[in-house]
Formats: sequence, C-alpha cells, structure tokens
Amino acid sequence: MRFIHTADWQIGKVFRFVDDATVGVLQEARLEAIARIGRLAMEHAAPTVLVAGDIYDVATAEDRTLGQPMERMRAFPDVTWHLIPGNHDAHQPGGPWDRLMRRGLPDNVWAHLEPAPVALADGHARLLPSPLTRRRSLGDPTAWMDQAPSPGWTLRIGLAHGSISAFGSDAASQPNLIDPARPARAGLT
Repeated sequence: MRFIHTADWQIGKVFRFVDDATVGVLQEARLEAIARIGRLAMEHAAPTVLVAGDIYDVATAEDRTLGQPMERMRAFPDVTWHLIPGNHDAHQPGGPWDRLMRRGLPDNVWAHLEPAPVALADGHARLLPSPLTRRRSLGDPTAWMDQAPSPGWTLRIGLAHGSISAFGSDAASQPNLIDPARPARAGLT
C-alpha cells in the first residue's frame, strides 16, 4: 500500500509580518500545495492521502476558506483524502468540521471526527484516526489505539496530531502529548 502523509496546511493563515499583497500570495501557495500533493499521489501511484490535522489555521474560518481546500481535493477524484482535526481546527460544536459536514464533503474526502477504526479502500489496512476535540488536551489523543479492534492480518496505521516530546520545563502540562511508545503498544505499522 502506498500513501502520502501530510499535515499542518493551516489554510486561512494570516501572515501578520508581511503586506496585504504578499499575504494573498502566501495563502494561495498553501492552496496550491494541495494540488501538488494530489499530482504527486497520482504520479507515484499513492491514491490515499492522510492529513494529520490543522487543515485550517483557525476554528473560525470563513465559508469561502472552508471550501477552498475541498475544491482542490475534489479536483483529484482518483485520490482519497483522509482528514482529522488538529489543535488549530479542533472538532467542536459549531466549528469548521460541523460546518463542513453540513455543507457536505466531496465524494473522495473523508473527515474522521471520532476515534474509530476505518477500513481503507484496499481492505488490507485499518486507519486509526485520533481527531482533536480541543485545542489543548492533557490526555494522549492516541491512547485508545492500544485497544482498537482490527483484523489481525491488516496493517494498522495511526493518524494523530500532537507532539511526542514536551517543550519547556513542565512536561506534565504539555497539551496533545503522544506517547512515543504508542506505535509498538498499538501494533501500528
């Protein structure tokens, strides 16, 4: 199985350190990166793209901003895109993911909004998505993966957004901290 893994697109990011004209150029470059990923997926026979959070830069993205990456992904109907919310665009009531689901996603785009195993298209792999529901959570968002069911013969692929090492002096309060031993304990590929 071949796939592309990416994260942190942060569509809609406001670049406060540059002038307005340059902001538009930088924002368009982020959208164009989605098309480049789609082209790479096609060129390298990797029809699955896993996006590990922060598709949007803020939870209050405008409707136009919400639709832009969806249209870029829709342009690659032979590529299946699997998305999870990250800390910048956490899945909360009334947030970007609720709004996207009400609008409807392209047929080739899957938003994983709860931690539950999902069979990937080839049937030989299970995706274990760990979407964030808060910008900062003290629990490990991947802890559920250890007990997640999947047939023994399938590949187990974890998809999460967070850190595997603490920053600063207070590791106990590090948000979205992922245990670096999770792949071994959860039997991830």
